[in-house]
Amino acid sequence: MSTRERFLDSPGSISTEKLFWQPDPNRPPVLDSVDVSLKSGHFYGIIGPNGSGKTSLIRHLLRLIRAEKGRVTINGTDISEFRRREIARLISYVPQKVETGIAFSVGENVMMGRNPHLKWFGFPEKEDRDAVFSAMRATGVEDLIDSQMSILSGGETQRVLVARSVAQECPWLFLDEPVSNLDIYHQFAVMDLLRDLNRKEGKTIVCVLHDINLAAMYCDRIVMMNNGGIVADGAASDVLRPELLERVYNVAFRWVEPPGESLRLFVPIPKPDRSAP
Repeated sequence: MSTRERFLDSPGSISTEKLFWQPDPNRPPVLDSVDVSLKSGHFYGIIGPNGSGKTSLIRHLLRLIRAEKGRVTINGTDISEFRRREIARLISYVPQKVETGIAFSVGENVMMGRNPHLKWFGFPEKEDRDAVFSAMRATGVEDLIDSQMSILSGGETQRVLVARSVAQECPWLFLDEPVSNLDIYHQFAVMDLLRDLNRKEGKTIVCVLHDINLAAMYCDRIVMMNNGGIVADGAASDVLRPELLERVYNVAFRWVEPPGESLRLFVPIPKPDRSAP
């Protein structure tokens, strides 16, 4: 069995070594000597202010961007040695913005997630259809199966994209702000689904989030970024601390512990209005 086949059968880690990317020489680097190692089995939250490099890091980990300096490795093997189809069988990806294929129905769109698994002639088989229906039920879009993508709301479209990612049946799921267009109910529904995939099916979730409280509630590991670098990387309970959040976001935070709940929520504290009488 080749190195690539062993990894696809038993994924272990995806890492970066001194990753550097500066697409505009007149501006600071988007990624500046980033070292991070993601281990299988965890639910990762990648957090940080706008422009901190979160999406750029994800895109390098997927080999959608080639690093100027440094490298990305899969179980110690340079990612350049893997074919695109192999990576697509390993990692599914839900980006912030994507061409959804508005000429297709929801069912056809979710079936696109099966492309890395289709046989030579590309015709879906029973296992492909079963994976699609299971993913649609899990994300609550089964009633939309015959609807055209062009008529969906932003939240419905987002859930269809998550369903397509789930149908891909990869051991790793990367999602870039997957709940940004969803109402509160569906935010929790999607995050609950991702937690179930992590805990019950052993999938590794890597999720860019803006909501610090969602990260606190669902993620067991946090990668905090700022100015193109890693500020902190570790257990959520160690990284999510008010003093560290304040240093990164330039906003004061306070812990709140709801009665009867074993969790801490973070409340941002606005600066006092000095102009008020």
